[in-house]
Amino acid sequence: MTLQTLLIIVMLTIVVVLALGWWVATRVKREIDEGGAPVGGAPRTVTVRPACALQIARISSEPLLVKREESDLRYQVEDKALKPLASLADRRMRAALREAAVAVDAVFGPRWTAIIQVSSEAALTVTRLS
Repeated sequence: MTLQTLLIIVMLTIVVVLALGWWVATRVKREIDEGGAPVGGAPRTVTVRPACALQIARISSEPLLVKREESDLRYQVEDKALKPLASLADRRMRAALREAAVAVDAVFGPRWTAIIQVSSEAALTVTRLS
């Protein structure tokens, strides 16, 4: 095999690799541009006692970010930092958030991060983030 033949084979290999890379990149770009499945999934409705929904609405009129890791429960109101459940001064609010977490546990399991919002008198809308 001459040097010229070897160079032709190397050049053809490089062209094929570049074409294959271009094809893969365009497919990935198309998938990204089309969107795909939402990260958190669709919001779900969780039923709670009316008193629970009322207490959660008293914590904030805005949706709450709630993070559950095993036995640890933390919440975030607006753009403030995550706080432990014990930081809530009103024990009824703590109990309501704990009750909501138990209801969400039944849907998502013991580890999750979700946006929780009061949707009706006895229901919460929950969107899982992770």
